[in-house]
Amino acid sequence: MKNKIILIGAIGAMVFIVFFVGRYYGVSSQTLENEQQSENSALNVYKVGEGDVLSDKEGIDGESEGFQVYKNGEDVFLTPYPTEGFYFYSWVGCNGVYAFNNICWVSMNESKTVTAVFEQLDKKDN
Repeated sequence: MKNKIILIGAIGAMVFIVFFVGRYYGVSSQTLENEQQSENSALNVYKVGEGDVLSDKEGIDGESEGFQVYKNGEDVFLTPYPTEGFYFYSWVGCNGVYAFNNICWVSMNESKTVTAVFEQLDKKDN
């Protein structure tokens, strides 16, 4: 029961962070409206915990969180790579996730935010 409460709290905190970090970094409603009227959409990639995220397209390079503009209709695939001592836990904001390799699929038809969640391994698991 204690683990479920911690997990629910962590997910709630993550949603809070994703929403307010996006606002902090200046993704305004005017910016989103301009992108929706154009042929391009922005993809923001954030990380919780320690790990890298790599994209099959240029722009999201792994070590840092990323922002990239893609053409509407383009599919982007993101792959998580946990840092030593961490494991990949989940994605937030993907259109779909391939369960056997945790690849996140994002269909760029509007501006989107995706978050990769990495959890620390218990010391007894290392």
